[in-house]
Amino acid sequence: MLFDSCNVNVLSQQHGSTKSYKNVPTLDTIPAGKENIMVQDKKLVQIIVNAVAHDWSKDEISHAEVVALDVQSPDPTLTYSVTYERGHGNKPEGILVPGASVKVKQGMVFHVSTTGQS
Repeated sequence: MLFDSCNVNVLSQQHGSTKSYKNVPTLDTIPAGKENIMVQDKKLVQIIVNAVAHDWSKDEISHAEVVALDVQSPDPTLTYSVTYERGHGNKPEGILVPGASVKVKQGMVFHVSTTGQS
């Protein structure tokens, strides 16, 4: 076995950026019987939350996930309002209420604001 791991650079054709991954296991270090596991690429879409771009790999995003992208430590005494625009054709804009989620699409825009005490 020549290598235990290697460094990999991945170029995102969609965003024109490069991400580096260190110590990626090589085929020599994959446990026996696991050689045929295929890694499925997740399609990343870029969403905008309060004017800040974020890469998102899931098909949907919840109210709590949008708030977490905007506010590192949400205040439990505040209620957060989330609206969106540029969504899918059947519901291109709307309000995302706590506990709900919405399908994401490239370029979708979310607005987070506080609405006072809960």
